[in-house]
Amino acid sequence: MAQSPQPAADDRRLLDVLEERPCSFCETGTLERGLYKGNNAVVCDNCGTPRAQLWTPS
Repeated sequence: MAQSPQPAADDRRLLDVLEERPCSFCETGTLERGLYKGNNAVVCDNCGTPRAQLWTPS
């Protein structure tokens, strides 16, 4: 299994700020940390829509 990318400190703070906020795409979801297409992200626990995802430079 591939390791998840390690975000920089500022990027981690962005994920911290968004985590546990209500989803803006559905009415019942809450944002939580996870992976989206292999990237660290904050995604809705109900609809799976990413609110933010972090890419690591190649």
